[in-house]
Amino acid sequence: MTSSEIHTPPATAGESEPQQEPSGAVIAIPAGGGAFRGRYLDHAPGPVATARLLLELFGVRYRSREGLRRAAAELIYAHPGGWRHLGAATSKDREIRPRRAPAPVGACYCHQDDGTPSPAYIEAALAAHARAETAHLHGNASAASVLPPGTSAGPGHPALITRGSVPEGIDLIYLMYRDGLLIEVRDGAHPDSGRFTPAIVELPWGNEIDPVSVESAVAAVRARTPADIARAKVAEILTETADRLRAIPAHHDLVLHLLAGNSRFLSIPREHGPETALARAAGLHTSELPGHLHRLERGEQIQLLRQAASLLNPATHPAL
Repeated sequence: MTSSEIHTPPATAGESEPQQEPSGAVIAIPAGGGAFRGRYLDHAPGPVATARLLLELFGVRYRSREGLRRAAAELIYAHPGGWRHLGAATSKDREIRPRRAPAPVGACYCHQDDGTPSPAYIEAALAAHARAETAHLHGNASAASVLPPGTSAGPGHPALITRGSVPEGIDLIYLMYRDGLLIEVRDGAHPDSGRFTPAIVELPWGNEIDPVSVESAVAAVRARTPADIARAKVAEILTETADRLRAIPAHHDLVLHLLAGNSRFLSIPREHGPETALARAAGLHTSELPGHLHRLERGEQIQLLRQAASLLNPATHPAL
């Protein structure tokens, strides 16, 4: 499809924000385990405008406990050819009539204005039927031999778009969840792998969005480089190391920390425990043991531990 074929929906009343040049995107629902099922959206005028449109749809058209199920039924499953544009946030036609029928949610590639299937969609359906018939005659009714190829989006391609089949040129995926919208962006640090990274984790349905934060988050993912990823990983390693180091006891408490960890499952009285045995080997009261260990070097601490073990069980742990 060329840029001259893009269908732009009419501007809404009071619209004052400048619109970006429309570009294709994917609208999708989660399928578990990080997977999704989606459809092509031709007119997606930037992350802010598209996100706001979807939030309006959920605020009016899909405003119920079953909102996600209804959105999936209408936006994903009822229109397998994908969308030229979305735009009817209201669930009723604005034209005054004796009986107001539900307004269309937008313009799709698989139906004409009167709701009848488009010629391209009929052609694709007939091709799929022919493949199914041929597969049956040859005794091979596998899905791969029946379904039409889904390698590209646009008119007449009913295959669902999945994470592994996002068409080239698509940079944004709008994932609709029960509680809100997640925006994934083609990661600039992995331009050849087709990896998409969440830029906006959640935009709750019914809430206003901050255009600046959305645009900056999307731009940050698009502009990332492999060096940025490396720096982020190294910073994470340094932070984790600092957290682990903070959790390690000081020199004089380390022995007692290790003893407590190794004996945490012992069900014996304290007077027979490892700290008491260590204090007895040093000739001290248990209250004096921390200060004594603080004054010892690491080798002297090891020697004291072995001496205490030898006093308890000389047969197995003879004195050095």
